[in-house]
Amino acid sequence: MRKLNRWAFVVFLLIFISGCNPFQEMREARDAAERANKETKMILENIKGYAEKAEAAAQRSEKAAASSENFSKKAEAASQKTVGTFEKRPKK
Repeated sequence: MRKLNRWAFVVFLLIFISGCNPFQEMREARDAAERANKETKMILENIKGYAEKAEAAAQRSEKAAASSENFSKKAEAASQKTVGTFEKRPKK
């Protein structure tokens, strides 16, 4: 009876291993994890690229704002100079 139980256990174990094949499942899980890792790296590289582009755009915007402010100051100075010139003219 003990030998029959042992053989039944061995047969059941072999059927279980051949049915679910844990080695193949582990290999498939590892492959899926590697694919997910590659996709994540690609997404992170894209995000880095977008961040660099956004930073460059922000720097251009800051330069444009500074240039605009400088131009505004020059225009104000020219306006003041023009007003001063007209005020200095003798009135007829």
